[in-house]
Amino acid sequence: MKRSICIMAITMCGATSLFAQGSMNAYNYSRTDIKGTARYMGMGGAFGALGGDISTLSQNPAGIGVYRSNEIVTTLGITGVSAETKTSVNVNNNLTKFAFDNVGIIGTFNTGKDLGMVSYNFGFAYNRRNSYDQTYRVQYSNLRSSVTNYIADKSFGILENDLAGANVQSGDAYDINGLPWLSILGYESLLMSPQENPEGGYYDDSYEGLFGTKASGSGSLYVRERGRTNEYTFNFGGNVSNVVYFGIGLGIMDLDYEMISSHDENLSNTSGFVPIYEEEDDDNGQVYNYPITSSNFSLWNRLKTEGTGFNVKLGLIARVTDYWRLGLAFHTPTYYSMSDYYMASVDNRYTYLKNNSNELRNDITDSPEGRYDYSLVTPWKFMASTAFIIGKKGIVSFDYEYTAYDKMSLSETDGLEMNDVNDDISSYFKAGHTFRVGGEYRITPQLSARLGYANQLSPMKVSTGDELNIAGMAPHYTLDRGTQYYTCGLGYRFGIFYADMAYIHKNAKSDVLAFSPIPSTGLTSEVATLHAKNNSFILTLGFKF
Repeated sequence: MKRSICIMAITMCGATSLFAQGSMNAYNYSRTDIKGTARYMGMGGAFGALGGDISTLSQNPAGIGVYRSNEIVTTLGITGVSAETKTSVNVNNNLTKFAFDNVGIIGTFNTGKDLGMVSYNFGFAYNRRNSYDQTYRVQYSNLRSSVTNYIADKSFGILENDLAGANVQSGDAYDINGLPWLSILGYESLLMSPQENPEGGYYDDSYEGLFGTKASGSGSLYVRERGRTNEYTFNFGGNVSNVVYFGIGLGIMDLDYEMISSHDENLSNTSGFVPIYEEEDDDNGQVYNYPITSSNFSLWNRLKTEGTGFNVKLGLIARVTDYWRLGLAFHTPTYYSMSDYYMASVDNRYTYLKNNSNELRNDITDSPEGRYDYSLVTPWKFMASTAFIIGKKGIVSFDYEYTAYDKMSLSETDGLEMNDVNDDISSYFKAGHTFRVGGEYRITPQLSARLGYANQLSPMKVSTGDELNIAGMAPHYTLDRGTQYYTCGLGYRFGIFYADMAYIHKNAKSDVLAFSPIPSTGLTSEVATLHAKNNSFILTLGFKF
């Protein structure tokens, strides 16, 4: 029996754009890593109530008010990235990257007063806020379902005539009626076929994938991500009576992201058919549907995203006593202008049964290259910090950060809100919470040792069994399960120069899904656990004058 025509209407309404970003994409571009100078990282990034470090220009801008002299600083590093996926088969991938995490300059103008405005400070800094560099592979030894079934289920309600199009050979079908490109590609490459009607013939708006009740097979998912989010900050701040420090900062964001993925499946006892036009003796041709018996296909995707945006940060630090400091900071959302460039391809090597004989065929189907422009508003943030100065030997500092991930939003370039996607954001996400703690002990007047820990809790409200609306042509996605940082470092001061070193171990956990489950149709997805472990060594060199 056909499903309700109402579902068809919903499907068509959700396909009003050829390509659209979704809630998971918004989250990916909104996240920020804990990155900064070696002193900042050696203390786990717990610097919100301390200041006096170039990294705080991107954290609590009041940190600029703590400076008492001019400073130039830069940070370099090397990171080893290990990504381990766990299913029935465990797979490891490793990557080594060199990084240039920050550079900045602070200018201090002392008034000569002890009360009132003691100093005005200006600063500029480049800080890397996130790195997307990661490669992982998931192996599926015994598939329970197929991405072809996902494409078929998500295409329900779309007329076959619309998917085929009048000019499909020229690629014009991708511009008809704003249909989802993945549905068109799946239809063209025979990953799905019209569903057979028990009363005869085939439905004109319902499809089946290759993985029927008798099918079996194996598969894999390969994902390579590259890119970074950089921030250029312009800050102004001051020192009021050596008790209150304030700051305001303008951040200019630069985002560059690229994802290449390949979803491969090797299936036997498949469903579906290949339509082949054959000439008849009377010169009148006819299309025959020959059943597909096996398939070895690859679904390849490429997505490149570029974006620029801006935000404003406000901050205060109060020296309550000589040994106790408090810090507060607020970050507005970053208002991004974004552009996506994308394409996909299917290489389908399949066998079909013709006249009791197996015939082998290889079809390669490419989508056009597309572009989609839109706007992204990231979450606003609030930070509260406290630090204790222990004599002249030690520091203990604590930070808490609240990030309103459920307030992210996407809109078209003409300002029209993507209401369905923004509703998904409210459903899929909650506020994020980050805790940071760090300590420093001065071994000698020149040498200091540091330790730190940070925990970014996941803001996800969804589980691996929930159905998600996934935008674009790549059906896979990850569910963040939290990130922890363990850090340590050393610092040495010699005159007006200083050098700091730090080691950072970052452990991020995620669930990787090949595609979204669809409970209403009984479709389940393969799920893998991803452990991404980064080991970084960074060096900061500074000059005070």
